[in-house]
Amino acid sequence: MINDTKPWFEMVIPTIDDCFSVVIPHEISATLSFLREVGSILKFPDYYGENWNAFEECINDLSWIKEKNVVLIHNEMPKIPADQQIIYVDILKNAAESWGLDKDHILIVVFQSTPEPGGGGGDVGKALVKGGRG
Repeated sequence: MINDTKPWFEMVIPTIDDCFSVVIPHEISATLSFLREVGSILKFPDYYGENWNAFEECINDLSWIKEKNVVLIHNEMPKIPADQQIIYVDILKNAAESWGLDKDHILIVVFQSTPEPGGGGGDVGKALVKGGRG
């Protein structure tokens, strides 16, 4: 039986002891503000340049996060422009898929709904990407 009092992502993500999980903001519509906020939430290093190239570099590193499991939870698709949403999802997908060479982290990216540019919908709690380094 599902406990409806828990947030949806607690029902989807099993309890993980060694976990760094964050809820990615969806209400920010400006790309630069979104990149800045996500960089802050994920504790990106000071050299983070707040652009897509820098985001891609940092999301493919995450060496400053000590926990093995890194979970990015999306209650909704970020409100950034649709072309920027495509870039964002593509970077996350590629990052998770490329993590097969390192044993330090597992990246799990979860969207409450299937991500589609401009909003969209789909299966609740669909895990878009899950990659393991190890």
